[in-house]
Amino acid sequence: MSVLVAQKRGFLFAVIGEQFVKEAAISAKSIKEQMPDASITLITDKSVNEPIFDRVIIESLRAEGHKGIKLYKPHALTMSPYDYTVFLDSDTYICKPCIELFRMPDHVDLALVHDTADTSTPKIDGEELHSFYPYNSGVISYKKLDRVHSFLKDWYEILDREYDEHPWDQ
Repeated sequence: MSVLVAQKRGFLFAVIGEQFVKEAAISAKSIKEQMPDASITLITDKSVNEPIFDRVIIESLRAEGHKGIKLYKPHALTMSPYDYTVFLDSDTYICKPCIELFRMPDHVDLALVHDTADTSTPKIDGEELHSFYPYNSGVISYKKLDRVHSFLKDWYEILDREYDEHPWDQ
C-alpha cells in the first residue's frame, strides 16, 4: 500500500472563489498524473463539484474583502485532515512525483521555501534583519502537531492585527 493511501499524508489547497477552485483542480490533476494514490483535500468557501478532490471542506471567510482572503490560508492550514500535509497554492503544477515533500516533516515540523523573487530585507521593530530571508508560502510541508498548530494560529493573529500596516504580506 502506498504511503499516501493511508490518508495520513495528503495535499491541501485553500481557495476562495470559482476561478481559484478551477485553478486548484488543474493543479490537483497534475498531482494525480504523477502520484495517482495521492489524497487531495480542498478547503473553500462554497460547495463545489470537482471529483479530482478526495475531500472538500467548506469554510467561510472570517473577515471581509482582501483581509479575509489573506487570513484564509493560515486558518485553513489548521484544518488539514492529514498527519503530514503538503499545502500548495492553486497556481502550482506538479511535473514529477514529490514524495520527498512528505518526508520533510520527519526532520523539521514545518518547511517553506525561500522567496527568491522577494529581495526585501525583513524588519522587526524597524531593525533590518540581514540574516533572514522572506519565504514563499505557496508550498508548505508540515506535521500535525500542537506547536505547528500554535504557530499557524500566531500567523493568523499577527496577520489579522497588522494587516493595515502590511496588507500584502503573509
